[in-house]
Amino acid sequence: MKNFILMLLCLSPFYAVKGQDKDILGTWNLISWANIGDAGSDKRTEDQLKAENQSTLYMFLTDGKFKMTTNMAGSGEMENYDGTWKTSEKNLTITLKIGEQNADLKNIWEIRHDTLILTRVIPEQSLKIINTFRKQKD
Repeated sequence: MKNFILMLLCLSPFYAVKGQDKDILGTWNLISWANIGDAGSDKRTEDQLKAENQSTLYMFLTDGKFKMTTNMAGSGEMENYDGTWKTSEKNLTITLKIGEQNADLKNIWEIRHDTLILTRVIPEQSLKIINTFRKQKD
């Protein structure tokens, strides 16, 4: 009996993480972002993004595939990217295919109700990027 309880306690964190994976599935709309660094900060709210006609959609699919549609790269055109995603505890890694190369975006992730908060730290640039998304209703 002790071994069974010990096994359940060891597996509980695994099941909790796997259970959270389901929460991230679907389409998420960017509603705000912030860049915070030694050189200052820059933030955009949902209203500012709408006024500037900027949008980004993240799509997390059940098979670990990822799609992104955005017009925030500076060209003004909508751009589409494919990739993969995976979670490990509070870490979310999105691997995007950009041209012939892959780029890993490593984030700390949190879901609060219908809001996804992704925080990425780039130590070389002393920069913290916080993106907030709202889950799109199906």
